[in-house]
Amino acid sequence: MVDKVYKREELYHGDQVHKASDLIIKWDGYRYKSRINLEMEEKSSASEIMIDPAKDSKISSIHKLNGIFMAYGDVIKRGSELKGAQIIDLAPTILYMMGEPIPDSMDGKVLTDILKEDYLNKNPIRFRKTEHDDVARQGGAYTDEEAEKVRKRLQGLGYIE
Repeated sequence: MVDKVYKREELYHGDQVHKASDLIIKWDGYRYKSRINLEMEEKSSASEIMIDPAKDSKISSIHKLNGIFMAYGDVIKRGSELKGAQIIDLAPTILYMMGEPIPDSMDGKVLTDILKEDYLNKNPIRFRKTEHDDVARQGGAYTDEEAEKVRKRLQGLGYIE
């Protein structure tokens, strides 16, 4: 059922790594998903803990490593093929294309291979210095009401119980 177990330091970096789970499980073929929660007894059987998303209608989604990325627009190279892109590259690419500086603490890179050379030459990639508490200092921390809305949304999506 398990393909590999990673330590958090193998997958994440930065000064907030300590907030990630100690161990991250890569399920074999993504055919299983854990539904362990605090209400379950410690001695639950494997069949009660593991669920097959293809057979369980309560599962709203499952995440896999590979996906499809498509882009269209005046500054996008027509017919370009992108190799090695990761989902973490989307945020810096979007920020760049919006003309915004990219936080230097952000993971990922700008997907320059999809962009026309003249656009890249006229618009150099800019970065801005960040600190981990920027959001709180700018008043971006959630209120209790907002945090409850986020919790309910995540619960509705099946991420938490």
